[in-house]
Amino acid sequence: TLLSAVAALCGCRTEHPSRWTAVGYALLASLLQAITAPFVVGWVWSIMWGIAFVNVALNKDHQEVMHM
Repeated sequence: TLLSAVAALCGCRTEHPSRWTAVGYALLASLLQAITAPFVVGWVWSIMWGIAFVNVALNKDHQEVMHM
């Protein structure tokens, strides 16, 4: 997204009437992406840990049943 702001600044054709409007929107979008990226990574990380804990619990329960 940041690269698209540079491309718009260098003269790439955009759908906006002003080049600076396109650059502003692209910079805003890239800033928002940078801010929200840690939340998405944390969300995915917590899902992976949840799946791992469920798998460990299921395997432990299965092993206890097999030893009886």
